Amino acid sequence: MPILTNAEVTEGADVVKAVPMRPFSVVTMLHGWCHGSGALHERLAADLRRLIEMGELEPLTLLPSERSLARSLAVGRGTVVAAYDLLRSTGLICSKQGSGTWVAGERPRSGQVGRETALFPWLHRVEMPARSRSGNGEVVDLSAVVTAAAAPVVQEMAALDKSDLMALAAIQAYVPVGLPLLREEIARQFTDRGILTTADQIVVTTGAQQALDLVVSALLQRGEGVVLEDPTYPGALPILRGRGAHLIPVPLDEEGALFDRVEDAIIRLRPRLLYLNPTYHNPTGTVMPDSRRRQLVELASS
Repeated sequence: MPILTNAEVTEGADVVKAVPMRPFSVVTMLHGWCHGSGALHERLAADLRRLIEMGELEPLTLLPSERSLARSLAVGRGTVVAAYDLLRSTGLICSKQGSGTWVAGERPRSGQVGRETALFPWLHRVEMPARSRSGNGEVVDLSAVVTAAAAPVVQEMAALDKSDLMALAAIQAYVPVGLPLLREEIARQFTDRGILTTADQIVVTTGAQQALDLVVSALLQRGEGVVLEDPTYPGALPILRGRGAHLIPVPLDEEGALFDRVEDAIIRLRPRLLYLNPTYHNPTGTVMPDSRRRQLVELASS
């Protein structure tokens, strides 16, 4: 499979280095592009536009040649030529003979941001919806929802006395992975639930954002796939995109991520990570039943 080399391209008056992109990498990002209505080149252009607008194809990314992409997608070269022409006409991509085709460094300015783009719920979306569907009950905005502390937390806080607080305040060491006593208690609770755990396996973070960032930084390389629900927790998207992940969205029903769609994505695309929000999913509020959770664990372990 050919690998595109770096090419110098002109952006305004500047000469910059374009980031090469393998045809196969683009093909894996274009999952499902040929489904739907309209001419084939229009569907291809629409999916490439989505990848550009959602930041998965970054500015100055050097795109595959028309011939190599057509070969990888098993379509005629004319389909790719027409799709590229559509994207060039809107200023999303640029071409220069001898340098190839690349994602534009600057987005075309079209005045104010459209209503669909400005709607908060789409911060949760992996894929930009074709049209606004706000107000029909599909997405529940939980961005400002605050729940009461869990009963065990309230009970433990009420049970603290002055000596307990003084003991906590007396700790002088820097403990980046969490207080030892807290990690031991968390490990004990997991073990009591049937998941044998030791304190050394526990890292206490300041919140979900730090935890996600640590996991993604440790396990994910640029271009590797991540299967996740669409819509999903909006805080996860900038972390994954910042790492250069290939996002593979799967839809939900009233019980969470659809198992058959997750299974299909794992079998076909062999992702590195599976990121799900099974308990009080943000933003839909769904809770995944135990039976589906077991299916997903078995699938991920196989």
